[in-house]
Amino acid sequence: MIFETLLSKSELANTNNYINQLYDDNEDRISELKKEDLIKMVILTDLHIDYSYQEGTEPNCGLPQCCRIQSGWPKNNSTKGAGKWGDYQCDLNELTMTDMFRFVKDELKPDAVIWGGDSVPHDVHSQTFDEVVLYMNKTTDAFIEGLDGIPIFPTIGNHDNYPQDQIKMHLPKENPAINIWGPKWHKLLPDQEAIDNFSKYGYFSAPVTSNKIEDGSVNKIISLNNNICYQFNWESVVQFTDPGNMLGWLEKELDELEKVNVTAIIFSHVPNLDECNRQYGRRYHAIMDKYQTVIRFGVYGHIHQEQYQV
Repeated sequence: MIFETLLSKSELANTNNYINQLYDDNEDRISELKKEDLIKMVILTDLHIDYSYQEGTEPNCGLPQCCRIQSGWPKNNSTKGAGKWGDYQCDLNELTMTDMFRFVKDELKPDAVIWGGDSVPHDVHSQTFDEVVLYMNKTTDAFIEGLDGIPIFPTIGNHDNYPQDQIKMHLPKENPAINIWGPKWHKLLPDQEAIDNFSKYGYFSAPVTSNKIEDGSVNKIISLNNNICYQFNWESVVQFTDPGNMLGWLEKELDELEKVNVTAIIFSHVPNLDECNRQYGRRYHAIMDKYQTVIRFGVYGHIHQEQYQV
């Protein structure tokens, strides 16, 4: 499958010089572009919202999640309690999240927002099924209200299901927690086809349209459920074929875009790096290689660091 994918690369992709050529061919046009001509996207990922955050509590409680009433209070004046706007050793509090949404909407004013997953906190020692559903429902409402009027493109994180990390794709709708909170995301999706794909397996595509795109072409943003390749998802060691036909679907989507000479942005939570299993990762990488003339860039979360992969 991998060799077939690579052997069917277009002549332009086979040169492996497409991006350099693109810049060379459009040097004059690029130099004339103004900042306001560009499509602006904001990426919000791994927020890990803790609605139980309590200002003044102990940030070093010895548990996976602190800064809560259960964490206790600093025992002496030399230790600072959790701050009003948060603590580096704890998850994000609601106050800071709300103010961040205000800043994004009023100051940054993006054309779209990519929501990169992992909205549930790190309280793995006490987390329950109902809490995960509650957190996802509440955070989805916060995104929609705080970023009202801005298109939001979401993807599922490994913390956004219960149990954490375990996301199945053998059959449609195998993840009970996602089945409950998932309908909240339907209003973020563009059409019934996207809703059906997301509801079954957690992936979808959506058009990216803007009056800033000169020829009016409809490009796409593609949200993948790459959690199926995550090394701590035990499903990744038993599903050796394409889970949920996601990679087959992705290749078809990109092939259709290639035929009409438009582009795609791909995003998911888990990146195709050392935490993604080898079989899935090699096929995914082959698809990225084959359609390098279609894919402008990929956006991922999960690692809590800023990295670039070329």
